[in-house]
Amino acid sequence: MRVKSIIICFFIIMIVSVYGLDNELNSKLDQNSTKWGFVNKKGEFVIEPKYEKISDFHNDLAAVKYNGKWGYIDTKGNVAIPPSFKRAYNFKNGFAIVTVEKEILNDRQYNSVTYIKKYLSGLINTKGEFVIEPKFDYIFDPWKSIFDKDGLLKVVMEEEFAYVNSKGKFVKHPNFLKAYTFHHGLAIVRVGDKRGYINKDGKYIIEPQFDGARNFDAPIAAVKVDDKWGYINLKGQMIIKPQFDKVFDFQNTYAVVKSKDKWGYVSSTGKILFTPQFDIAGAFTDCGLALVAKNGKDWTDGRKWGFINIKGDFLIKPVFENAHNFTNGIAMVKLNAKWGLINTKGEFIITPKFDYVYNFSEGLAGVEIAGKYGFINKKGEIVIEPKFEYINDFMRGIAKVKLNNKIVYINQNGEIISYPSK
Repeated sequence: MRVKSIIICFFIIMIVSVYGLDNELNSKLDQNSTKWGFVNKKGEFVIEPKYEKISDFHNDLAAVKYNGKWGYIDTKGNVAIPPSFKRAYNFKNGFAIVTVEKEILNDRQYNSVTYIKKYLSGLINTKGEFVIEPKFDYIFDPWKSIFDKDGLLKVVMEEEFAYVNSKGKFVKHPNFLKAYTFHHGLAIVRVGDKRGYINKDGKYIIEPQFDGARNFDAPIAAVKVDDKWGYINLKGQMIIKPQFDKVFDFQNTYAVVKSKDKWGYVSSTGKILFTPQFDIAGAFTDCGLALVAKNGKDWTDGRKWGFINIKGDFLIKPVFENAHNFTNGIAMVKLNAKWGLINTKGEFIITPKFDYVYNFSEGLAGVEIAGKYGFINKKGEIVIEPKFEYINDFMRGIAKVKLNNKIVYINQNGEIISYPSK
């Protein structure tokens, strides 16, 4: 099995993880001191191992834990923001969420004045200055950016969901059971067992009335009435009546929907592309193709896979026993019990001859032969012999692999550059 997680801590062995996205440094646990530092590609320490925990570099800063407190260092190992936080998270677009410990008045103790310790979260800039003071019980940490596209931050305070702007001012202090992030200026809120939508001023634009709701990832959103899904526009008008059993989020302006055990698509303009007819349907990718399957009772019983355009026409005929959607113009396909790679014209760039093949990363693709893993180049030539129990993609010229039940790191020549501790 190939492991794709980026950071995995093994406390018994020494580990190097290639996960710094802003630099060429890799984290490393020194076995003797059980402290973390950073090494270069040669495995040499350039930032000495003295931290209890570390994070990856973002905006050229890494969160580190030193003497029980979290702070930040730069890529040279200099202290950029002194360790003073209970917890610190990665920087995103110049901001980071941090947690501090504070003593606050216990207002639930009426017969005496007492203080309790509480962990509160705020927001700092790359200078370590608070741009939003730590006063929230929790700040939601989005995947890409701290603030959403409307410039708002989702928080929890006193067991209630709320939204604040970049200055920490409440847009509104609502009393929703649950609130979601903003999309196209609207956010889902749940009141009781019904869902509706508010704008960034906290005003209801679409009253809570639906049994289920999805974000406005497009100018339309899926909503559930009883046990069926349909679509509404930004004004709350139903433009596709509830008729689907399942719906998925929009990707590349199309969403996958299911009706009567068959799959199809709707567009972001509110049109059903064609009657749901496929046994399985994947999202449309950037190349304008979607992976679908027809016939057969399950994934392995006679089902054939191919790729369609938005009209539902097969541009790559359903002849494959299994397949994955296109990534960067390449798709993994299985034919006659062997795996290979095709381009968007359906032409083989790697003929099916492997027990499994992965997509290319930094010019090399992982392959499986007789239960062992190695790498091929774009000509299909084996450049790193299959001898590993599992492999990861190459990142910055280094891949994590398992050899003889030990974790090691190799370069693109297949040379081991980091050994586990004995």
